[in-house]
Amino acid sequence: MRMITASPESPQLDYAQAPRARRKILRRAPIVLLIVAAGIATWRFAPAAMRQVQLLSRERKCLNYSASTDQVIYEEDPIKAAELMIGNTEYAMYPINREPPPFECPVFTNAAAHVPACWREYQSITMIGMIQAASRYGTIAFLHERTSPSGNRRLVCIRYFADPSTFVAEPLAGFNYDAAVITPATLIKQPQAAIQTYFIDVLSSWPKHPPRMRMYAGQIDPNDASHFTIRYEMWGQSDVLDGFLDDKDQVTLKPRQLPVDR
Repeated sequence: MRMITASPESPQLDYAQAPRARRKILRRAPIVLLIVAAGIATWRFAPAAMRQVQLLSRERKCLNYSASTDQVIYEEDPIKAAELMIGNTEYAMYPINREPPPFECPVFTNAAAHVPACWREYQSITMIGMIQAASRYGTIAFLHERTSPSGNRRLVCIRYFADPSTFVAEPLAGFNYDAAVITPATLIKQPQAAIQTYFIDVLSSWPKHPPRMRMYAGQIDPNDASHFTIRYEMWGQSDVLDGFLDDKDQVTLKPRQLPVDR
Protein backbone atom coordinates (compact mmCIF):
# COMPACT_ATOMS: atom_id res chain seq x y z
CA MET A 1 0.00 0.00 0.00
CA ARG A 2 1.45 3.35 -1.04
CA MET A 3 0.92 6.59 0.96
CA ILE A 4 0.65 9.75 -1.06
CA THR A 5 1.69 12.95 0.70
CA ALA A 6 1.48 16.51 -0.49
CA SER A 7 4.69 18.13 -1.51
CA PRO A 8 5.77 21.15 0.55
CA GLU A 9 5.99 23.04 -2.65
CA SER A 10 2.43 22.21 -3.69
CA PRO A 11 0.09 25.28 -3.42
CA GLN A 12 -2.57 25.11 -0.68
CA LEU A 13 -5.93 26.36 -1.78
CA ASP A 14 -8.24 27.97 0.83
CA TYR A 15 -11.54 28.97 -0.77
CA ALA A 16 -13.85 28.72 2.26
CA GLN A 17 -12.86 31.85 4.24
CA ALA A 18 -13.49 34.66 1.75
CA PRO A 19 -17.23 34.09 1.19
CA ARG A 20 -17.79 33.94 4.95
CA ALA A 21 -16.18 37.35 5.45
CA ARG A 22 -18.23 38.86 2.65
CA ARG A 23 -21.42 37.52 4.20
CA LYS A 24 -20.54 39.16 7.55
CA ILE A 25 -19.97 42.50 5.87
CA LEU A 26 -23.27 42.24 4.01
CA ARG A 27 -25.13 41.36 7.21
CA ARG A 28 -23.63 44.33 9.07
CA ALA A 29 -24.33 46.91 6.38
CA PRO A 30 -28.11 47.24 7.02
CA ILE A 31 -27.49 47.60 10.77
CA VAL A 32 -25.01 50.40 10.18
CA LEU A 33 -27.42 52.13 7.82
CA LEU A 34 -30.20 51.89 10.41
CA ILE A 35 -27.95 53.38 13.08
CA VAL A 36 -26.97 56.26 10.80
CA ALA A 37 -30.59 56.87 9.80
CA ALA A 38 -31.68 56.84 13.44
CA GLY A 39 -28.96 59.32 14.31
CA ILE A 40 -30.01 61.68 11.52
CA ALA A 41 -33.68 61.40 12.52
CA THR A 42 -32.85 62.09 16.16
CA TRP A 43 -30.75 65.12 15.23
CA ARG A 44 -33.49 66.46 13.02
CA PHE A 45 -36.67 65.69 14.96
CA ALA A 46 -35.60 65.49 18.62
CA PRO A 47 -35.92 69.26 19.31
CA ALA A 48 -39.47 69.31 17.90
CA ALA A 49 -40.40 66.21 19.89
CA MET A 50 -39.03 67.75 23.08
CA ARG A 51 -41.01 70.94 22.45
CA GLN A 52 -44.17 68.88 21.96
CA VAL A 53 -43.57 66.99 25.19
CA GLN A 54 -43.02 70.30 26.97
CA LEU A 55 -46.22 71.68 25.43
CA LEU A 56 -48.23 68.67 26.57
CA SER A 57 -46.84 69.01 30.09
CA ARG A 58 -47.78 72.69 30.31
CA GLU A 59 -51.17 72.06 28.76
CA ARG A 60 -51.90 69.31 31.29
CA LYS A 61 -51.27 71.76 34.13
CA CYS A 62 -53.83 74.15 32.64
CA LEU A 63 -56.39 71.39 32.06
CA ASN A 64 -56.09 70.39 35.73
CA TYR A 65 -55.66 73.87 37.20
CA SER A 66 -57.71 74.69 40.28
CA ALA A 67 -57.72 77.44 42.88
CA SER A 68 -59.47 77.97 46.18
CA THR A 69 -63.03 79.28 46.08
CA ASP A 70 -61.88 82.14 48.31
CA GLN A 71 -58.89 83.18 46.20
CA VAL A 72 -59.33 86.76 45.00
CA ILE A 73 -58.15 87.01 41.40
CA TYR A 74 -59.23 90.60 40.71
CA GLU A 75 -59.37 93.42 43.26
CA GLU A 76 -60.15 97.12 42.71
CA ASP A 77 -59.79 98.30 46.29
CA PRO A 78 -56.31 99.91 46.10
CA ILE A 79 -55.22 98.88 49.60
CA LYS A 80 -56.30 95.27 49.24
CA ALA A 81 -54.92 95.18 45.71
CA ALA A 82 -51.51 96.29 46.98
CA GLU A 83 -51.59 93.56 49.62
CA LEU A 84 -52.28 90.89 46.98
CA MET A 85 -49.34 92.02 44.85
CA ILE A 86 -46.76 92.02 47.63
CA GLY A 87 -44.36 89.15 47.02
CA ASN A 88 -46.63 87.35 44.54
CA THR A 89 -45.51 87.44 40.92
CA GLU A 90 -48.78 85.95 39.67
CA TYR A 91 -50.50 89.29 40.39
CA ALA A 92 -49.95 92.35 38.21
CA MET A 93 -51.06 95.97 38.34
CA TYR A 94 -54.16 96.87 36.34
CA PRO A 95 -54.61 100.69 36.13
CA ILE A 96 -58.21 101.90 36.46
CA ASN A 97 -60.06 105.18 36.88
CA ARG A 98 -63.34 104.83 38.75
CA GLU A 99 -63.96 108.49 39.71
CA PRO A 100 -66.96 110.04 37.93
CA PRO A 101 -66.58 113.34 36.03
CA PRO A 102 -66.18 116.25 36.16
CA PHE A 103 -62.43 116.09 36.64
CA GLU A 104 -59.50 117.92 35.15
CA CYS A 105 -57.14 114.92 35.06
CA PRO A 106 -57.99 111.23 35.27
CA VAL A 107 -57.21 109.71 38.65
CA PHE A 108 -55.85 106.21 38.13
CA THR A 109 -55.36 103.63 40.83
CA ASN A 110 -53.98 100.12 40.54
CA ALA A 111 -56.24 97.12 40.71
CA ALA A 112 -54.63 93.69 41.14
CA ALA A 113 -55.10 91.04 38.44
CA HIS A 114 -54.08 87.40 38.78
CA VAL A 115 -52.67 85.20 35.99
CA PRO A 116 -51.62 81.63 36.93
CA ALA A 117 -48.02 80.74 36.15
CA CYS A 118 -49.13 77.65 34.21
CA TRP A 119 -51.14 79.81 31.79
CA ARG A 120 -48.22 82.18 31.22
CA GLU A 121 -45.96 79.20 30.52
CA TYR A 122 -48.52 77.67 28.16
CA GLN A 123 -48.89 80.93 26.25
CA SER A 124 -45.14 81.32 25.94
CA ILE A 125 -44.99 78.17 23.84
CA THR A 126 -48.32 78.42 21.97
CA MET A 127 -49.00 82.19 21.74
CA ILE A 128 -52.71 81.37 22.19
CA GLY A 129 -54.69 84.15 23.81
CA MET A 130 -51.94 86.78 23.59
CA ILE A 131 -54.23 89.50 22.30
CA GLN A 132 -53.90 92.51 24.55
CA ALA A 133 -50.88 94.47 25.72
CA ALA A 134 -49.60 93.61 29.19
CA SER A 135 -51.24 96.67 30.78
CA ARG A 136 -54.62 95.54 29.42
CA TYR A 137 -54.21 91.86 30.04
CA GLY A 138 -56.54 91.58 33.01
CA THR A 139 -57.13 88.49 35.11
CA ILE A 140 -57.72 84.83 34.37
CA ALA A 141 -61.12 84.24 35.91
CA PHE A 142 -61.42 80.57 34.98
CA LEU A 143 -58.97 77.94 33.71
CA HIS A 144 -59.73 74.24 33.48
CA GLU A 145 -60.91 71.45 31.23
CA ARG A 146 -64.57 71.44 30.25
CA THR A 147 -66.57 69.09 28.02
CA SER A 148 -69.42 70.19 25.78
CA PRO A 149 -72.81 68.42 25.91
CA SER A 150 -71.88 66.23 22.92
CA GLY A 151 -68.54 65.24 24.48
CA ASN A 152 -66.03 67.70 22.99
CA ARG A 153 -63.13 67.93 25.45
CA ARG A 154 -61.68 71.46 25.62
CA LEU A 155 -59.35 73.66 27.61
CA VAL A 156 -61.37 76.74 28.61
CA CYS A 157 -59.76 79.98 29.73
CA ILE A 158 -61.82 83.06 30.66
CA ARG A 159 -60.01 86.39 30.79
CA TYR A 160 -61.71 89.33 32.49
CA PHE A 161 -60.47 92.83 31.61
CA ALA A 162 -62.62 95.61 33.02
CA ASP A 163 -62.84 98.89 31.14
CA PRO A 164 -60.09 100.97 32.78
CA SER A 165 -61.80 104.37 32.40
CA THR A 166 -65.52 103.65 32.63
CA PHE A 167 -67.38 100.63 33.97
CA VAL A 168 -69.99 98.19 32.71
CA ALA A 169 -71.32 95.72 35.26
CA GLU A 170 -72.69 93.20 32.76
CA PRO A 171 -70.23 90.64 31.34
CA LEU A 172 -69.95 91.38 27.61
CA ALA A 173 -67.89 89.08 25.39
CA GLY A 174 -65.16 91.01 23.60
CA PHE A 175 -65.67 94.12 25.72
CA ASN A 176 -64.78 93.12 29.28
CA TYR A 177 -64.13 89.41 28.94
CA ASP A 178 -63.09 86.92 26.31
CA ALA A 179 -62.81 83.15 26.13
CA ALA A 180 -60.12 80.87 24.76
CA VAL A 181 -61.63 77.50 23.87
CA ILE A 182 -58.83 75.16 22.87
CA THR A 183 -58.81 71.67 21.43
CA PRO A 184 -55.94 70.06 23.36
CA ALA A 185 -52.74 69.02 21.62
CA THR A 186 -51.62 65.44 21.04
CA LEU A 187 -48.20 63.93 20.43
CA ILE A 188 -48.53 64.78 16.73
CA LYS A 189 -50.95 67.72 16.70
CA GLN A 190 -50.78 71.31 17.91
CA PRO A 191 -53.58 72.82 20.04
CA GLN A 192 -56.31 74.58 18.10
CA ALA A 193 -58.15 77.64 19.44
CA ALA A 194 -61.72 78.13 18.27
CA ILE A 195 -62.78 81.48 16.83
CA GLN A 196 -65.15 83.24 19.21
CA THR A 197 -68.15 85.20 17.98
CA TYR A 198 -68.61 88.69 19.50
CA PHE A 199 -71.43 91.16 18.96
CA ILE A 200 -70.48 94.41 20.66
CA ASP A 201 -72.62 97.52 20.90
CA VAL A 202 -71.84 99.09 24.26
CA LEU A 203 -72.61 102.48 25.76
CA SER A 204 -70.30 102.70 28.77
CA SER A 205 -70.21 105.47 31.37
CA TRP A 206 -68.73 106.33 34.75
CA PRO A 207 -70.63 104.77 37.66
CA LYS A 208 -72.11 107.02 40.32
CA HIS A 209 -70.01 105.22 42.91
CA PRO A 210 -66.81 103.18 42.51
CA PRO A 211 -67.94 99.55 42.18
CA ARG A 212 -64.92 98.16 44.05
CA MET A 213 -65.10 95.13 41.81
CA ARG A 214 -63.77 91.92 43.32
CA MET A 215 -63.66 88.55 41.59
CA TYR A 216 -62.88 85.09 42.92
CA ALA A 217 -61.29 82.13 41.16
CA GLY A 218 -63.72 80.28 38.91
CA GLN A 219 -64.84 76.78 39.88
CA ILE A 220 -65.90 73.73 37.90
CA ASP A 221 -69.31 72.14 38.34
CA PRO A 222 -68.66 68.50 39.37
CA ASN A 223 -72.15 67.53 38.20
CA ASP A 224 -72.05 69.20 34.77
CA ALA A 225 -68.84 68.98 32.72
CA SER A 226 -69.91 71.87 30.46
CA HIS A 227 -70.65 74.29 33.33
CA PHE A 228 -68.50 76.45 35.61
CA THR A 229 -69.09 79.37 37.99
CA ILE A 230 -67.33 82.62 38.87
CA ARG A 231 -68.21 84.45 42.06
CA TYR A 232 -67.82 88.24 42.19
CA GLU A 233 -68.78 91.38 44.12
CA MET A 234 -69.48 95.00 43.20
CA TRP A 235 -71.06 97.89 45.14
CA GLY A 236 -71.03 95.60 48.17
CA GLN A 237 -73.32 93.07 46.49
CA SER A 238 -72.44 89.47 45.65
CA ASP A 239 -73.40 87.44 42.61
CA VAL A 240 -72.32 84.43 40.54
CA LEU A 241 -71.63 84.12 36.84
CA ASP A 242 -72.67 80.86 35.21
CA GLY A 243 -70.41 79.82 32.35
CA PHE A 244 -71.41 77.29 29.71
CA LEU A 245 -69.44 75.61 26.92
CA ASP A 246 -71.58 74.61 23.93
CA ASP A 247 -70.99 72.17 21.07
CA LYS A 248 -69.83 75.00 18.77
CA ASP A 249 -66.92 75.82 21.09
CA GLN A 250 -68.58 79.03 22.24
CA VAL A 251 -68.72 80.14 25.87
CA THR A 252 -71.39 82.32 27.47
CA LEU A 253 -71.36 84.00 30.88
CA LYS A 254 -74.66 84.84 32.56
CA PRO A 255 -75.11 86.68 35.88
CA ARG A 256 -77.70 85.25 38.24
CA GLN A 257 -78.64 88.62 39.78
CA LEU A 258 -76.58 91.47 38.41
CA PRO A 259 -75.63 94.05 41.11
CA VAL A 260 -76.68 97.66 40.50
CA ASP A 261 -75.12 101.00 41.39
CA ARG A 262 -77.32 102.42 44.15
